[in-house]
Amino acid sequence: SEWQNSEICHKLSAFLQEHAGTTMQHVDKIICFGLGCFPSKHERAQKRAYTQHLAALTIRSILATQQGGPAPPVFTQEPIYCAAGITHIVSPSPFNFTVLDDPEGFRALDGNTFILSVAPNVPVRQIVLGMTHTFGGPAGMFCDEIQSEGLECNGKGSEIDGNQRRFTPYKTCEPSPALWKYKQEGVWMECGDWEG
Repeated sequence: SEWQNSEICHKLSAFLQEHAGTTMQHVDKIICFGLGCFPSKHERAQKRAYTQHLAALTIRSILATQQGGPAPPVFTQEPIYCAAGITHIVSPSPFNFTVLDDPEGFRALDGNTFILSVAPNVPVRQIVLGMTHTFGGPAGMFCDEIQSEGLECNGKGSEIDGNQRRFTPYKTCEPSPALWKYKQEGVWMECGDWEG
């Protein structure tokens, strides 16, 4: 498939094969946040959402192989799932995921959780680290790039109608000192901006 042949899939697979069962805590569940709903009116959003769900399948498959034993269950929390999307996601093939209502995905977090979250519209990474602080963070995380500890506010320049303006380049799920520390000490993989 297009996903299996993609560069990001190869990088994710290599990352998991290197860390699962060795440097990563044992993963007993995968929790996905904000993957999107793939029955969508927008082709790009639909493709991106479907690809992110395929990434969760890849994570589950590799973790099962590398750790030995049964595949960890996949839970997903996405407030925009529609009935058709949920039906497809919970069906035994190809996904067999469990859909959790907000905030149950956050409540289920512990040190043996692997997180998948790409461009969420809530600060997932900060919430995850806060909820798993006593465990030293989650077992692993596949998320947006963590560029800094989030304390700078340099802003970026832009030109609108010929006027130079400054703005802060932050999104909803920004870095923090705790996230930066996790990046330095934990097991994570950044996905950057991937189309899926």
